[in-house]
Amino acid sequence: MSTVGTLAGIHDVFGQGGGYTAVDVIGIGGPMVDRLVERGYDVFPFNAAGKTEQVDITGELGFVNQRSAAWWTLRELLDPINEFNLELPPTDMLIGDLTAPHWRITSGSKIQVESKDDLKKRIGRSTDFGDAVVMAFALVPEPEEQTVVYDEYVAISPY
Repeated sequence: MSTVGTLAGIHDVFGQGGGYTAVDVIGIGGPMVDRLVERGYDVFPFNAAGKTEQVDITGELGFVNQRSAAWWTLRELLDPINEFNLELPPTDMLIGDLTAPHWRITSGSKIQVESKDDLKKRIGRSTDFGDAVVMAFALVPEPEEQTVVYDEYVAISPY
């Protein structure tokens, strides 16, 4: 479980004063979540296909799954009109990843972001950098409580 040690080390350095570690629970992530929790870390187990009751910033639209909610949350955080003042590193790979997914509103007034598999087929690669940033900001506090820190290619939210 060297990956757990790596995650714990990153959390120890960047998560001082609070924060959480977001881990994709699908596949090998499930046991990592269990081990991190055993070691006393605050972990957000992210399940892209999981259900969510979250709504968009207007309170009018829901989401078909956690993946859609998380991608939309980051979209809202980056929209200047919402005044969150979030900035990310301007790298070509990250910009490409974050602007690649398509989305639609379903007949049930829910936002559905393109699946990772469909996206990978369409653009010919995985959006791993974007996924990592999306997961880091999947749990977001109220705007007045928000402080965002980033270092090079690592996006860190202290929540």
